[in-house]
Amino acid sequence: MEILICDDDTTIIDNIKSMILLYFKDKNIDINISEYTSGAKVLLLDKKFDIAFIDIEMPGASGLEITRYIKNINRNTIVFIITAYEGYLDDAMDLSIFRYISKPVSQERFFKNLNKAMELYNKNSHIIIVDNKSRNYNILTQNIVYATILDKKSVRIILEDREFVSYKSWKYWLKELLGFDCFLRPHYSFIVNSNYITDYDKQSLTLKISNDITTIPISRRYYKHFEDDFLKYIGATV
Repeated sequence: MEILICDDDTTIIDNIKSMILLYFKDKNIDINISEYTSGAKVLLLDKKFDIAFIDIEMPGASGLEITRYIKNINRNTIVFIITAYEGYLDDAMDLSIFRYISKPVSQERFFKNLNKAMELYNKNSHIIIVDNKSRNYNILTQNIVYATILDKKSVRIILEDREFVSYKSWKYWLKELLGFDCFLRPHYSFIVNSNYITDYDKQSLTLKISNDITTIPISRRYYKHFEDDFLKYIGATV
């Protein structure tokens, strides 16, 4: 597992690194930690990270710039923003930031949120079989952008670069996908991956798929539950 820590304060880096090492000590997971005090240096890398801890305000390149860059390389990077400031929620939605962690960094809260990150990491690696009349396909849950009812006997599964028609029931897909925190149901006929949501209001939400924008309806019946779960997912309530 590749982990990035980027903060212009070496004390914060050392603190986070020590907690990461303590957390993974008995988990039998190989980790490699990359440390940077300059965001500009991260922007020169061509490397995939699984988890990143990034200071929001640094000279040269901000935490949001760094997040945007590393997510262009691996959109599934789980990003923690380390900050003493609030008010970045709109940008967090656009970049799918996983959690905010306030300075000074509390070990109890750090471990709690790292537990959630590992749950997401493991779930994102889960393989779902999409049945088709001609053949079956194995896809990672993290690559599903949304699912929607096509007709009474089939479900449309949308990925970034392709789509499938599944002949398993809508009830099956509800059970499979809604077990993952990142999948939400804004409407009876839709399940969406929160990592692709850029904005929403009471009528609809917007998904960014590569360079394309897709609008998904939000029904009055599902809006409150959708909003609560979405804000909880991106860390606004923790």
